[in-house]
Amino acid sequence: MIPQHILDDLGLGQRVAILARAGELEFRVHPAAADPDRIRADAGRDGCEVVATHLNDKAAILALVAGRERDVGGEG
Repeated sequence: MIPQHILDDLGLGQRVAILARAGELEFRVHPAAADPDRIRADAGRDGCEVVATHLNDKAAILALVAGRERDVGGEG
């Protein structure tokens, strides 16, 4: 589940990237103007797969996280 503080503290010029590593989701806040290729490259160096970037709609983020957690056998 996404930490609530990430959703609550997301600023106007910020977006969320959702990453996956070994079946676990990770969340990174990045500038809205961040280059998607750079986010993918950084994630790859960290051993992560990029699920989505540049997300700022809280309902959409929660829906994507809930769907992804069900897919990997989590709650739901």
